[in-house]
Amino acid sequence: MTPHIQEIEDPKKVLQIGVNLIESAKNEVLVMLSTAMAFHRQEKMGLIDLLQKISHEKKISIRILTPKDDSIKKLVDKINSDESRFHIRFIVPDLQSKISILIVDRAYSLIVELKDDSKAASYDAIGTSTYTDSKATVLSYISIFESLWNVLELHENIKESNKKLVKSNLQLSMAEKKYRNLYDHSPSMLRSITSDGILIDCNHIYAKSLGYIKEEAIGMSIYDHTAEDSISDLQNHMEKWKKTQHVSQMELWMKKKDGIIFPALIIGTTLYDENGKLIGRTAAITNLTDIHKARLQLQEREILMKKQFEELQILNKKLETQDRVQKEFINIAAHELRTPIQPIIGLAEALRDKEGEISSQVILIDTIIESGKRLKRLAENILDVTKIESDTLQIQKESINLKELLYDMFQDFYYRLQSNYKEKEIKLKLDVNTDVLVMADRARLTQVLMNLFNNAITFTDYGMITISVEKNNDHVSIRVRDSGIGIDDSVLPQLFTKFVTYSKTGTGLGLFISKSIIEAHGGNMWAENNKDGKGSTFGFFIPVK
Repeated sequence: MTPHIQEIEDPKKVLQIGVNLIESAKNEVLVMLSTAMAFHRQEKMGLIDLLQKISHEKKISIRILTPKDDSIKKLVDKINSDESRFHIRFIVPDLQSKISILIVDRAYSLIVELKDDSKAASYDAIGTSTYTDSKATVLSYISIFESLWNVLELHENIKESNKKLVKSNLQLSMAEKKYRNLYDHSPSMLRSITSDGILIDCNHIYAKSLGYIKEEAIGMSIYDHTAEDSISDLQNHMEKWKKTQHVSQMELWMKKKDGIIFPALIIGTTLYDENGKLIGRTAAITNLTDIHKARLQLQEREILMKKQFEELQILNKKLETQDRVQKEFINIAAHELRTPIQPIIGLAEALRDKEGEISSQVILIDTIIESGKRLKRLAENILDVTKIESDTLQIQKESINLKELLYDMFQDFYYRLQSNYKEKEIKLKLDVNTDVLVMADRARLTQVLMNLFNNAITFTDYGMITISVEKNNDHVSIRVRDSGIGIDDSVLPQLFTKFVTYSKTGTGLGLFISKSIIEAHGGNMWAENNKDGKGSTFGFFIPVK
């Protein structure tokens, strides 16, 4: 069965999953809490009572790792003394993390990120959580829990041993024997050193883990067993210990005999002679390779989650923009459809009621025809968009003389300007001096040029519209420059996007279709405001062949 990994943002859902997991437990529940406040929040919600209940009723083993405060210590002392299957150990401050872990029956895990520890309610305190039944992932968290549990157990044992060492001389022999037995047979690496860092004793696990025999390791410096990058930190740690006589735990990288390095946690206790003089220290060392790997996995997951969150934010903004643009398109399209439909209906009805010869109603008929053409263009644009998005737009290439094509279109442009835009003071200029042959779809290329020319006329009231051609090696460029109002800076980055328009009447499809046609020819289209601040220039290039 495929492992299931689920990222959960809803705090209520996270807490419900946690309760369900605990209630479903059959053999064992492992819990690691991030802070003392996290323990109190779970106690307030009744989860500690629930754990005690299932431990008693189902005979299930419960183990909890938690930071402590005075009230937790009192509660834990009572629980540990009353419950044989319910055990709680305290995490020292240096081992605290920002996550809480719940592992049930060594098959399911729930990892909860701490968001705000100052909050009294769990709903407000927790952040992103991960639930999984992936065997590899669950085992990695079990390894983390067991390592910490064993480290704390060893720490407690060492503290207990040190208490015994300072007892009366009558008990010294027995205490030393117990300590030696624990020392030699401890599953953790143990070593004893002088104040100068020379190894005077170690257990077989320590020597074997580093690739030595015990007799070979004794007499070496601890720096011989330390990775180069950690030597400076260890030196500072030793100097601080000599001054304070307090052994603080530390993480460093150790080095084996063959040069392989690994991360380790060192927890130690100071040794004194009979006069109370510092003579050395004994340290318990835990290999943190598994924990280090788990940390790296968590860091990688955090980076991945952050990246995915940023990508989702970008996608959400794009979706919001697309939704807004589509709504604007619907409004514009509705207006564009109503504009020609109303005169068609109205004028057709008026024409029906007119008396006399139909030929006398030329103005009405022309208006109906123009409105029909407008509807046809809108329908063709929508059809073109459908072809583009379904990747079915076909280009039928043929040899075209651009000079001749532009000359014929220029005459049509001039006629349309004189007939339909008499109020505008615009001059036209065609700048093409030589024949330029290209392989292109005549109808589609004409459609693009017509759209660019119509845009230039729409946004220019006076001045000049220039159409120019320039051939460069294996491609040809065509530009349509006007002296109109130019392009708004907010529109320019998305100008060729579907539904984007900088007019109050356009549908925002023309430039999208035109650019798609040019790209289907293997070319590209662009637009820019003129450097003199007057108008804009639309241009495109296509291959000659």
